[in-house]
Amino acid sequence: MYPQNASEVVVHESGYLFIAPREEGNKLYLTVTGEHKTIQDLMLIFTSKTPNPVMLVNAATKIEEKDNSKGKIKLA
Repeated sequence: MYPQNASEVVVHESGYLFIAPREEGNKLYLTVTGEHKTIQDLMLIFTSKTPNPVMLVNAATKIEEKDNSKGKIKLA
């Protein structure tokens, strides 16, 4: 994370990562590396809105399954 002291980071026992700004209006640059070496660069801009969770999903690694009843391929 950059800048390093711009936020407080807490890893919850559930595995969720909570990032709270030290000052309102701060920008934070974050690089997330996945278990299969996928990389996502993010810029977080903190506002006074109600927080919502963000889930990062790598669409390129979703498993295709064949739906035998209709003969179509379905993304899992």
